[in-house]
Amino acid sequence: MSLMPWPLFKNRPPAAIPSPRAVATTRPRQESMRVMGRRSVTRDGLWNRLESFFLTHFHGLVWHPVQAVGFLCSFVNRLLINSAICKTRARPYALSTKSPYTSWDSLTDRTYSGRHLPPAMPRGGALPPVEDVVGLFRRPAGEMVESEKSTILFSYFAQWFTDGFLRTDYKDPLKNTSNHDIDLSSLYGLRAESTNILRSRVDGKLKAQILKGEEYPQFYFRDGAPDPEFVPLPMTHLLPRFEAILGRKPLDEALFAMGGDRVNSHAGFLAMNVLFFREHNRICGVLKRQKNPPKDDEQLFQTARNVLIVLLIKILIEEYINHIAPYRFRFRLQPATSRGRDGIARTGWPSSSTCSTAGTASSPTPTGSMGARSPWPGCISTTGR
Repeated sequence: MSLMPWPLFKNRPPAAIPSPRAVATTRPRQESMRVMGRRSVTRDGLWNRLESFFLTHFHGLVWHPVQAVGFLCSFVNRLLINSAICKTRARPYALSTKSPYTSWDSLTDRTYSGRHLPPAMPRGGALPPVEDVVGLFRRPAGEMVESEKSTILFSYFAQWFTDGFLRTDYKDPLKNTSNHDIDLSSLYGLRAESTNILRSRVDGKLKAQILKGEEYPQFYFRDGAPDPEFVPLPMTHLLPRFEAILGRKPLDEALFAMGGDRVNSHAGFLAMNVLFFREHNRICGVLKRQKNPPKDDEQLFQTARNVLIVLLIKILIEEYINHIAPYRFRFRLQPATSRGRDGIARTGWPSSSTCSTAGTASSPTPTGSMGARSPWPGCISTTGR
């Protein structure tokens, strides 16, 4: 059974040939958008530009034959991932949001986010009028620029996934509440206390209910008030804030009890979480039917959790990253890939700083993070330090 039953990406048929009038009216706007959206490559350096050109061309001549040969594909996959890792600076960064200078705490306290540059001094002079700034983001009346390759579910998945680790502390915007791992915290929670509340303690599964023949998490509210067993969940602290802004009652009575504090914020987050919630319980059933199944509820749960995290990382690399990357070579999940030029393994599986290192589903092997690098610069590197 596929974990992704909805289309995240578009497989569009060849477009009809437009009329000359349509071309005349749409081309100027398309050209202006293309120019505005083009990134400057003047500071990329000759080698990086050559590398980018080589990776975005020669599909039939180079990349298709390479990916058709197993050992060669694995070698190139590992080479390209490690090359990307070594393009970034090793952590910890010299600066963080803790202070405008380097200190031991700024290097080690990961509740503060790393930063590349020191704080900027306010510029002199008057700021532009708000109306002028708003105009930069205003959509022309009656127009929508439709994506040619992605559906709205793609942005839902991206938001849901990144919300699991790009987590600004709403009490202090200089801090974060991230685990700095790809660990499905939106489903399982940031802390063991939340995970334990959500577990059924039967066959490794999460607490569930059946609504109209389909499986869902249990409701957070019971008899018009929060269910006492779910009150310790992090979402409890955000509900008053949401209600003050959105006035969500009586819709709050249909909220689901989940590990993520913002999962119920909109339909996209909720849909993705329910999808992975169902997959966890399904994996538990598959594991239990094996010839040599895990021995008890605890092992069933932990094994299913590890399998699901690896499955998420596989989707990220082989679907998500390959979808947004312009390269002709398609990256794939490959265990024991993330090593620097010095041969030292970077932050271990399943860290979001090295999501390409998978280990095995039943025995993750995390290591230290002081030298962590990200194989996907600017994409899913989340180690705060």
